[in-house]
Amino acid sequence: SATKPIHTYNHVGDSFRVQIDGFIKSDTTFQVDGPPTKSNIRHIEFLDYMTYLDDKTGIRTRKVAQNTPKNNPISELIVTRHMSKSGKALIMTSKAIRKDGTESEEAVQTFMRI
Repeated sequence: SATKPIHTYNHVGDSFRVQIDGFIKSDTTFQVDGPPTKSNIRHIEFLDYMTYLDDKTGIRTRKVAQNTPKNNPISELIVTRHMSKSGKALIMTSKAIRKDGTESEEAVQTFMRI
C-alpha cells in the first residue's frame, strides 16, 4: 500500500521546523539565513542552508551532500517551499545537482493543508 507522507511545518521568526512522517522520516529545525543544519537521507549526510526566496514568498533549502559514494552522482539537492495563493496547499519543488554541474528535472509536489 502507498504511504501518504505527512509534512508538519512550524515557522516562528527565523526558526523553521520540518517534520516528515512517511517513507522518509525526519525532524529538522533550521535557522533561516543562519548557519547550516546537519541532516541525513538514507545514510547520506547533508549540510542544509535555508534562505528566504528573493520575493519573501517562501523558503529554499540547499542540501549539500557530505559523504556520497563514488557511484552516486548527486552533490546537492535544492528544495523550495511556498504556500499556494489560496493558502490551502504547500507547493514543494526539488531538483538534484550532480557532481558534474548538470541538473535533474524539477519535481513538483503539492501538499494539501489538513
